[in-house]
Amino acid sequence: MADFIIADHGSIVLVTPTNDEAKGWLKHHVDTEETQYFGGALVVEPRYLGDLIDGFHQWGFDWAF
Repeated sequence: MADFIIADHGSIVLVTPTNDEAKGWLKHHVDTEETQYFGGALVVEPRYLGDLIDGFHQWGFDWAF
């Protein structure tokens, strides 16, 4: 199973971590006062998705659309 599930909804992308390691990575590398979640999914503007996926790749995470 992928560490992150990515769902493209046009103007936003939802990135859902599927395990505790992935949740921890998001908390450490992404969370700021401006970070927004919808349920358990990180809300991302499409223009930032490439950078996020690069981070997943560098840390050895798998993702699926």
